[in-house]
Amino acid sequence: GGKDGPRLFGRHGLMRDEEREPHREDREEVVERDRQRELEAIDEDLLQLYNACEFFVFPSYYEGFGLPPLEAMACGAPVIASRIPALEETTGGAALLFDPMNAEELTRCLLELLENENARRELATAGPRRAREFSWEKTARLTWTVYEEARRLFCQNRER
Repeated sequence: GGKDGPRLFGRHGLMRDEEREPHREDREEVVERDRQRELEAIDEDLLQLYNACEFFVFPSYYEGFGLPPLEAMACGAPVIASRIPALEETTGGAALLFDPMNAEELTRCLLELLENENARRELATAGPRRAREFSWEKTARLTWTVYEEARRLFCQNRER
């Protein structure tokens, strides 16, 4: 153990014996801290992958928004994504799109970016430009506007 007491290296890193079994009331805090560390590691890994990839392929049948292609575009990765409404809106013409039910279309897109450096360069330039159009501040502002309009209409209808 050494002068600091016995240590164990495990899932939670290097720990003293007393840190290995947290008190019942501290367990939620430990779980949350570990979850945060894991998310930070995933974010760092994704950032490295997005920055290192030749291009990013996102086949999907359904998306609510399409954050992964937007993140890849922000890093300058050319993107190939499914031609579905959410991804069409998110990528905004800054990605190659394919019918997710058509393997030949996906193949054509892959070959286009594998063989055409100019196409990769154009998408690598267009992607970050498109990604800059999105921000949490803009989302919050637009959401607030919708709430204000809903409140106005609600109040207007109550007066009738």
